[in-house]
Amino acid sequence: MSDTKTNHFDEAAANWDVKPRRIELAKAVGEAILRQVQPTRGMDVLDYGCGTGLLGLFLLPHVRSVTGADSSPGMLQVLEDKIRTGGLQRMRTERLDLGRDPVPDSRYHLMVANMVMHHVDQIETLLMAFYQMLLPGGFLAIADLDTEPGVFHGPEVAQSVYHHGFDRSVFKDCLHQIGFVDTEDMTAHVIHKPVANGKIREFPVFLIVGHRALTDRPSTRRSSMIPPEVKSLFGNRQLCWMATADASGVPNVAPMRQVWWSGERSLLIGDMFMKATAANIQSTGRMCLGAFDSDTNKSWKLTGTATYETEGPNYDMAQAELHKKTPDKNFKGVVVFTIHAVYDQAPGANAGKLVVKL
Repeated sequence: MSDTKTNHFDEAAANWDVKPRRIELAKAVGEAILRQVQPTRGMDVLDYGCGTGLLGLFLLPHVRSVTGADSSPGMLQVLEDKIRTGGLQRMRTERLDLGRDPVPDSRYHLMVANMVMHHVDQIETLLMAFYQMLLPGGFLAIADLDTEPGVFHGPEVAQSVYHHGFDRSVFKDCLHQIGFVDTEDMTAHVIHKPVANGKIREFPVFLIVGHRALTDRPSTRRSSMIPPEVKSLFGNRQLCWMATADASGVPNVAPMRQVWWSGERSLLIGDMFMKATAANIQSTGRMCLGAFDSDTNKSWKLTGTATYETEGPNYDMAQAELHKKTPDKNFKGVVVFTIHAVYDQAPGANAGKLVVKL
């Protein structure tokens, strides 16, 4: 977590609990966790990104112990004052940033994170740490925003926000690839908040619950995978730019919108009007795909290998997707793109940085 981010929360800590909607949210998420997880008095809980401890304090009467972990000393000081004033011997604090710090030796029956993940750059790293810190059979409960157009946070928090909410299905897929099982999602709460134009807007908050199996299944876990924010951009009728080159190196770039995911690391790209692109794929078998999200100013480049198919299950799947909107049209063929690497293309210091190699 960046120093800028920590400083913002340090400065906000003293008055954090003043806004009723924050208390309402913690209560709603806590009640949803009680329904979905049904914690017992034998459970030890980690509340990661605990802030002033609103969620952890709600859960405390139902479990054996709660550890409130956060990277902000200001937030932790407010929580420590609550613990001391209330004589809460079963709750403690820990300064922890799993984006920087080694994974601690402590293990928990339940780990919760409320409105934390959108402040985390590489969420896969954090989720893998969560998995490691859970006892076999333990539960992870994450509450965060559904995908929103970037209007939830004000400019004073902009530098601390990496994701404008999440697509639930993509997030659950990420959890599954890491090793979590039986993931379920629900809407825990709806925040009503004024936005820049002064109007009140609704922001649904999901709760996703999964658990670590009693026996790990190493074959289902990946040391690297495509981040959810990348998967949510490509294949969502988003305009993409497909770059290829012929055998002599002459480049070609073409806009593509008929793109769908097929598995964890493959995309299908329908051919309606391809000429040079299709010829280049059949000649070299290499390509890259880029896309830009104008709402978040994020951009990624995917590189990998490709084949061109005119029949079979991949072609049939692409045709079925096309026919949902235009049943009278057919693809000439389909490009099957296997992704080998993901790169950050957004303007700034990380431009060109390798995000993940598959």
